[in-house]
Amino acid sequence: MQKAKQHHSRVLHREPVPNNVNLYCVGKPDGFRFLPGQAIELAADQPCWSDDKHPFTLTSLPGNPCLEFTIKSYPVAQNPKHDGMTEHLGRNIKVGGSVPFGDAWGAIEYNGPGVFIAGGAGISPFIAILRQQE
Repeated sequence: MQKAKQHHSRVLHREPVPNNVNLYCVGKPDGFRFLPGQAIELAADQPCWSDDKHPFTLTSLPGNPCLEFTIKSYPVAQNPKHDGMTEHLGRNIKVGGSVPFGDAWGAIEYNGPGVFIAGGAGISPFIAILRQQE
């Protein structure tokens, strides 16, 4: 089994959207490939966080020049069961900062007309799939 390649890219854009959600755009490495609906394991390039990888779905389309993530932050104080990664990203990842991540993976894909049922964090794989259908 081939080991997943590790990438580092700069945060090019960050934009807050309602309800503790942030949109992040990071540089797309040369040759990086993914399908709408796939995810990556993302970390924060900071002490104590660089080995703490978490799955996040890519919400951009493969032809876009950057990789986009739409991530809701869950404050640990409000939900102690969360480990704090989304809150850490929301507080500490700034434009110009670097983020490490692995190759894309996952099996959610468009298979023709139908009904999507998703809610909460489960909606993010469908953002790129629905954009692809426009």
